[in-house]
Amino acid sequence: MTVNLNEGENVTCTFINTLQVSTPTIVTTLKNAADNSTINNSSSVPLGTSVYDTATLGNDGGFAFTGTVTFNYFTNGTCNGTPTATESKAVGASSSTRGPLGSGDYSFNAQYLAGSDIHHTDSLVSDCEPFHVNKATPSISTVVKDSNNATVDNDTHKAALGVTVHDTATLADGVTGFSFDGTATVTYKLFSNLSCTPGTNDANLLDSGNKTVAANGSVPDSNAFGPLGSGDYS
Repeated sequence: MTVNLNEGENVTCTFINTLQVSTPTIVTTLKNAADNSTINNSSSVPLGTSVYDTATLGNDGGFAFTGTVTFNYFTNGTCNGTPTATESKAVGASSSTRGPLGSGDYSFNAQYLAGSDIHHTDSLVSDCEPFHVNKATPSISTVVKDSNNATVDNDTHKAALGVTVHDTATLADGVTGFSFDGTATVTYKLFSNLSCTPGTNDANLLDSGNKTVAANGSVPDSNAFGPLGSGDYS
């Protein structure tokens, strides 16, 4: 632009510079701490799994992100309410690892906070990342024993007439760091056949009883039953 001035005239020029800022996008991905594999949203993982969250930012507008990423961890599957834990991390860093986790529902979300970053605004909060931790399924093995704790079975350890027997149980496939809470039970049943079938109206069920599993996973023996007459039992 050209401005022609007469002698003695002045002109004032004003330059306005508007700083353009961009709003970052944020995409988060959950990871299994054991092998860094991805945990998909709404999926389930085994009892005792440890997890961490990651965040990827986009739409930088040509300027580096100098703010921080806030990771929120929830002990529910909806990201609702106050987070159980919140932490601020440098851009590119992962969240802290959470776990080993007990059975239940969990979730994460994250947000970029610009702070002193003049080139970017805060991002929106990322989509919720829900996941579920499964209960463990223990295995159980049993051995019938007589009053002398000798094994009784239908093979090489047949019982003598008049024997009194009890059942024993052993649990396995527990998860390190977790135990039974003292309320779980094992139900023992004794049948008057070799197939453990109760029959109509439990006609073949001779005895039944519950025993509470100890916190260390040990199971008390069943009550003793006998003396037994000739016949088949299981």
